[in-house]
Amino acid sequence: MELVSLCIRHMKVGVNKTTQYQLDVDYQSTITAFVASQEADIFIPEAKFLKRFFVEAKRNRSIQYVVKAHIHYAFFDADQVEELFRTVDVALNTNDYDYDRIRPFLALFETLLSTNHANFTNKYEDWLIRFLEAVKNNIGYYKWMEVAMDFIFKICSRNEFVRNWFYNNPNPWKFLIEWIGQN
Repeated sequence: MELVSLCIRHMKVGVNKTTQYQLDVDYQSTITAFVASQEADIFIPEAKFLKRFFVEAKRNRSIQYVVKAHIHYAFFDADQVEELFRTVDVALNTNDYDYDRIRPFLALFETLLSTNHANFTNKYEDWLIRFLEAVKNNIGYYKWMEVAMDFIFKICSRNEFVRNWFYNNPNPWKFLIEWIGQN
């Protein structure tokens, strides 16, 4: 997984454009260009398939390499960026994965929320609301909620936008305060 990620992140995803995850930015060879956009679905298929791929990345290092490769590839295509979030959304809402198997999706979500480009930043609020809906849907699963709460605390401490959003928008996560009070 690491080798494939390094190869993908070496490639250029836009003409004279770079991403924050790109390697060898100064290398000018046209050999590193990606395939035509009609073949893009080979690299970023639909979320149902991607969730199976992400769950196979079990170690932290593998997870980060897989996440960075996919975000690098999707960087300049808003539809592909949204499909990456849908991967998170599908995985958290289908109950296919128990609490111990959602970590790769949370890592993907954290990286989506820390990527600075209009294709990402314009969707932060929507993604946070949809994430909290998934959390609310899983409120009856205590171990799952423990992992989700740990993630929320960590992302709030690491990401200034997320911290400010939670501080300024208490209504979407009011249910968490009630849940904590009951438990």
